[in-house]
Amino acid sequence: MKEVVAEKKKILLPEDVAPAKIIFDDLILDPASSLESQAEWELKEDLFMAEFPNGCLLDVGWYPEFNPSGSFGIALNQTVFGWNPFMRRKCRSIGKLKKIVAELVEIARQFRGS
Repeated sequence: MKEVVAEKKKILLPEDVAPAKIIFDDLILDPASSLESQAEWELKEDLFMAEFPNGCLLDVGWYPEFNPSGSFGIALNQTVFGWNPFMRRKCRSIGKLKKIVAELVEIARQFRGS
């Protein structure tokens, strides 16, 4: 019987968030394993952040952190004086996370602020 070895990989690539610059990326998971099985060690509040040329920040975290019952929290923020996102989304799968990130990247690209 062949042993199955976990293959963790980056979930979001630079081209997924372009033209944003990735500030940090700890969103490294095994897509073949359940999120619940990875939650205790891999899923924390601060997983991924990218900054767009217009100052928008895209943030991805897991809430509550390290909790198998948690979910990804995805947010867009433009306030330089603190964290006050103008858009928030949640999901519980890598596939849905990628779709939401694609949607929010489009919004961030076009965002002009208030």
